[in-house]
Amino acid sequence: MSIFGFAPRSSGGGTDFLPIVKYDARSGLIFRMDSVQTAQGWDRTPVNITTEFKALFDMENMEVGWIDFATGGAPSFVMVRYPGAQYPARPNPAHKAGARIQIKLAKGCADGQPAIREMAGNSDRFRDGIEALYAAYAEQKAAHPGLLPVVVMQGATPVTTGGKMTSTNFQPNLVIVDWAPRGDFPAKVFEAPAPQQAQRPVNGGGLAGPPATGGQHAAPPQAKAKPVVAADDFG
Repeated sequence: MSIFGFAPRSSGGGTDFLPIVKYDARSGLIFRMDSVQTAQGWDRTPVNITTEFKALFDMENMEVGWIDFATGGAPSFVMVRYPGAQYPARPNPAHKAGARIQIKLAKGCADGQPAIREMAGNSDRFRDGIEALYAAYAEQKAAHPGLLPVVVMQGATPVTTGGKMTSTNFQPNLVIVDWAPRGDFPAKVFEAPAPQQAQRPVNGGGLAGPPATGGQHAAPPQAKAKPVVAADDFG
């Protein structure tokens, strides 16, 4: 059963203001999306940070709900804080169940670019990875009061779905390797959610994704275990 109460076979909004980190479930890679000014305006350039990824995760202010990554437009978010708020109603079929969280990249991972970013996704494999991370966080947080988890990605696990036409995607292995103070990483401020009809959680069955496409993907690089947080990683 999905611990977040996501509906199965998921096929109001918000705008993405923070710079982002993007996880690509098709390749098992994670990218820092940097804003670069061109003659045509601002553009986002992906920088592969898979093997060096390390970040503070603001798990206590994570959001779940519905996300539509519309092609050619701004993404639409209908989200609530998890836990503590009623799961929102699905706006339309274009919105898929997803999660969103603010993170702060370690200095070496940010490489001079903005460190405080947003990470969001609505693929099955991303959700599975975030759920596994949250379960570990919930189990360990009482032993680390006032601290945030330091998370690395130790490779990704291929998951093949479909019948005659199969598709392989990758679940990120997000692992807590240490805990650190929040420091100058601001907590998200939540507004009271608007009244709406609740989306009933579904028991069992897991999370199913879009129809298989038959695409084949090479296995992503498997990252070595990262050392614990250095004193200046997030200073």
